[in-house]
Amino acid sequence: MADDDGRNWNVQVEGTAPKEMLLYLNEARQKCAEANRQFGSSLNVAVIGHTHHARIAVHDGADGFFALMDCGAWIENCSTADDPTPQANAQVAALSGNEARIYQLSPLG
Repeated sequence: MADDDGRNWNVQVEGTAPKEMLLYLNEARQKCAEANRQFGSSLNVAVIGHTHHARIAVHDGADGFFALMDCGAWIENCSTADDPTPQANAQVAALSGNEARIYQLSPLG
């Protein structure tokens, strides 16, 4: 969850993040826990989209680690706290090894 300089970007940690940035985290944990029990798996990451709130929400407690990777959306507009100017959504997820990232692509225009 850290970039090449060791910094985290838009990682929302349970216990410190605003409640609205943890939307669907508990539900995703519960569904994955049900699947783990039913199928003998060990899911600890879920990827969703279409919420228009791209972020990585994390639970890291005594009962284990779980991350919800919300890819946001591909249509309409988004803005960030750093730049409130609306821009076209173009968010994609990338998973590789032990890394998870969300990219906001610059639309061609």
